[in-house]
Amino acid sequence: MILYFSGTGNSRYVAEVIGRRLGDKVISLNDLLRRGRRSRFTSDKRFVIVCPIYVSRMPLELEQYLMKCRFEGTRDIWFVFTCAGGMGGAWRYCRTLAARKNLIYHGTGCLIMPTNYVVLMNVIPKDQAKEQARLVLPEVIRIADTIAGGGELTSSSRVRRWTHSSDWAEFFHRLLIRDRLFHADSKCIGCGKCAMICPRGDIYMEDGRPHWQGRCMHCMACISACPVKAINYGHLTQKRNRYYLMDEGI
Repeated sequence: MILYFSGTGNSRYVAEVIGRRLGDKVISLNDLLRRGRRSRFTSDKRFVIVCPIYVSRMPLELEQYLMKCRFEGTRDIWFVFTCAGGMGGAWRYCRTLAARKNLIYHGTGCLIMPTNYVVLMNVIPKDQAKEQARLVLPEVIRIADTIAGGGELTSSSRVRRWTHSSDWAEFFHRLLIRDRLFHADSKCIGCGKCAMICPRGDIYMEDGRPHWQGRCMHCMACISACPVKAINYGHLTQKRNRYYLMDEGI
């Protein structure tokens, strides 16, 4: 069973490739995370968690949710991260999560994918991002084959640099993750896509406009998937590219 969380498509893409390679069921955690209720996952093959890195760690909201869930059947679990630069010591928290759920930890893989964090930096144009995602495909297949053979996933020292940066994730989350600067400008068509895809249920529509409620995790789904680029974060993102990975062309 492949369980994934994805804000702008990188981890969804990786999870679906792994799922096809292994002939395994692929389940999105986004809606489950939105509802927040404890889930029970059952597999007689394996569990694979695929998600992005936020501040050198699994998204804290996702980690907390998985801690509440039940895993039944097999005890074997692997983790695969997507990130723009590195995962630091995120693998240590994966190992801890596995131990607390009485699962056998088989390592953590990490894939360098296009960044989506438009709040902090301009992202590369769409065509370049799609090409970068396409180039990582051989590594995704290698990871899938390692999992299929029951092997241990390892990551290069390049993506494991700054191991202790993961220990600061909770501090930076409390300090920096805010949604009060998100807003929709006059281009907004009131389609409600942002509210539908928000994995935290943070957005509601009123009078055809989105409003944020303070539960944001900065996954960038809303700002990146808006079909008319109407959503911005203050003035920081107005002239920046957006990145949302779709299936076509990959």
